[in-house]
Formats: sequence, structure tokens, C-alpha cells
Amino acid sequence: MKNIITLLLLLMGFNLVAANPFPARTVTVKNNTGYTLNKVVARETGTEDWSETLMKSDALEDGEQIKITIPDAGPDNCLFDIASASYEEIGLEWVIENADVCRTRIFTFDEDNFVEYDSAPEQDTVSENRGSSIQVTNTVGETIFYLFVRPAGTSSWSGDLLAGAGSDLYTFQDGETGSLAIPNLGDGTCRFDFKATALEESKILSIVNNVDLCNNPSVTFRKTGNSGQGGNTNQDNTGRAVTGTITIANKLGETVFYLYFRKSGTSDWGNDLLKTAGQELYTFQDGERGQLRIPNLSRNNCKFDIKATALDQSKILVDTRNIDLCTMNDIELVPKNNTNSSGGQEVNVTNNIGETIFYLFARKSGTSDWGEDLLATAGEVLYTFQDQETGSLSVPGFSRSSCKFDFKATALDKNKVLKTLNNVDLCRNPNVTFR
Repeated sequence: MKNIITLLLLLMGFNLVAANPFPARTVTVKNNTGYTLNKVVARETGTEDWSETLMKSDALEDGEQIKITIPDAGPDNCLFDIASASYEEIGLEWVIENADVCRTRIFTFDEDNFVEYDSAPEQDTVSENRGSSIQVTNTVGETIFYLFVRPAGTSSWSGDLLAGAGSDLYTFQDGETGSLAIPNLGDGTCRFDFKATALEESKILSIVNNVDLCNNPSVTFRKTGNSGQGGNTNQDNTGRAVTGTITIANKLGETVFYLYFRKSGTSDWGNDLLKTAGQELYTFQDGERGQLRIPNLSRNNCKFDIKATALDQSKILVDTRNIDLCTMNDIELVPKNNTNSSGGQEVNVTNNIGETIFYLFARKSGTSDWGEDLLATAGEVLYTFQDQETGSLSVPGFSRSSCKFDFKATALDKNKVLKTLNNVDLCRNPNVTFR
């Protein structure tokens, strides 16, 4: 009798295991993206809302792997989408769709699941549910580049509201006020949370929670940590005031007399760093190399602009933008290459209109002057910008602190406009396709 009971228990145990051969909800994710990942999230396939980050640390370096626990996974609930993002550049995201977390233990983020975004939509694109408009005011002390909203009590933020806000708010600078459409407001939903960020989205400038927009259709954004309206604000502790050291080499062919670093997206160059660099770099001659401390450089504050000048400070030897000093901490100052009179940064442009573009104009969104034809000085690749051609083009005035532009492409008859693109955010995606 005892042997029979033992046999029955063994058979019952076997059936339980067979019914759920992979009961664990914990899986391993590998980072083969070439970038540092700062967030990993998941959602059940077919649903819309992503989880909070599943990483227990702030960074998963390239080539490393970690274990994460998938929320709500079980034997009858196995298919999930798993996504990751890097804060090293805007728009770096990877998504693994329909991941079977019951049968697969290891998932890898790599170039096969990298998400590529098309150019920003035209300004006159209307969403299915624009919602009602409210008044918003920026008093955080600096420009708000991205603004997100969600119904209070939910976890998923909207897309950037400023992308389609029009000329009044396309650069939402300190002291500005404008009108903004809030999705779903007036559809039985009154209370909302807001999140305002800098150009680097991980830097949260202001969070305002539980605002009753039905009774008070206005929001003032104040620096995070100060009292906000409608609810509590949350202190952002990601930026740590820690200095870092880089190695820098002069390969310009002449002496650098003044050297400045500033956080990308800001306007103040601050003080000359060579003045306090010590004997090693006090006269930074051609061929010299030394160590330099960069104020406020930290893992959460990586992107900097660099300017080097001759003794006459009006002679700029180097003016480089948006350098990631967390991943590039050995910097060589070299002569500027491929510079042009426009002084703009390069973007990639593609013609999918179906005919040749003869003239191409760009202007900062919210301005009226289209300026000169960009193709006139674009070189052989784009001089005749034919259908299906792709090339690199300099956009005057484009920098990490001036992102949004309008484009107009015309036929040989300039009055025949082939395509107009409005409010294109070149910082998020420096690839513009004319369709």
C-alpha cells in the first residue's frame, strides 16, 4: 500500500511539472546594442501600457546581461513585448515583440530589434482625439524640450505634447505661456499628471501631479522640488554634482590658449578650464596631452559641447557639440573638417516624392524666412536631388539647442511646392524623408 501511495505522488508531481514546464517568470536579457541601456520594460502582447523599469540598476553596459522578473507572467500568460532604451542619444530604443517568457530564458537586444523612427509628422496632422486646450506656463528657469501627460493614477505617459503644439510652444522657453491640447480632457477625465524634461529626457525639470483641469485649466511648471499646483512634485535625484576627469590631446597644429566645456543644450560656456589645469596644460601646445577635470561630469550628466580658441578668442579652433564624455573620455582636438559657411550640423535627407527636387529650403519652426536654397551648396551628391536619392545636408542654425525646423521642397518652378514638412525635430531624428 505504501508503495502505491508513493507511486501516485510521483505521478501527480510529474503531471504538475508537465503542465507547466517553465514556471519561472525570471528571464535574462543581454545587451548587444553597442550602447548603455538605462531602462528595460515589458507589457503583455496586445496591450498598450508598459511596466515600470524592470532593471534594479541605472545602467546595463554593452556586452553585459542581467535577470529581470516579468510582471503577471504565468503558464497561461506567456507572450510579452520587452523593450529597452538608452539615454546616450535621443530615440535609441529596442523592442522584442511576442517574447515567449515561459519557453525562452534569454533575450538579446541587438540591431535586429532596434526601432527606427520616421521623420516627425507634419504640423497640421490632427490626432483622432485632440482633447481640450489648457494654458501652460514655464517657470523652471530653462527651456522645456519635452512635455508628457497621463491621466492621474495611470502609469503610461503620452507622447511629447510639444511636437504638435504649434509655433507658440515649439520651443517652450522659460517665462513663456501658451495653449496646449490635452488628449482625453473633457471626456469624463479631469485629473492629470505632467512631466517636463530637458533635451536629455532623463533630466526631469518638473513633475506636477493630480491637477484638476476641469476646475482650473492652467498649469505652471516650476523647478522640481518646489511646491507645485494640484499635487506634490517629485524631486529628481538623477543628476549628481560629481566632477570627472578626461584625457585630452591637442592635434590642431597650434597652441590652444582657451578651452571651454558646457553641458549640451545650455548657452553659458563658463570659465576657461586651462586657467586652473596646472602646469601640464597651462600652455596647451600642439602635440601635448594631459588630464582635465570637467565640472559636473557624471554618469547622469554626460553630454557636453567643447570650444577651443587661439590667443585671440574670436579665432575658434574647435566648436564641437553633444560629445558623450561618459563613453568618449579620451578626446583629441583636431582641425575642423567639412565645415561650411552655413555653420549647421549635418542631417540625412531622402527623396521619395517621385520626381526631382530642384530647390530645398529650411527655416527654424515659427519663423517666416526660408533663406537660401540648401541644394546650391550641397555638392555633387545632392546638386540634382533626384527621386530615390539620399545624401547628407547641412542645415543652417541646427544645433542641440535649436532642434525644430520646417522644410520646403520645390520643382524647377519654385512656385510648384512638392512637399512641406513642419516642426521636424532633428535632435530626435536627423533623418528627413520627403514623400
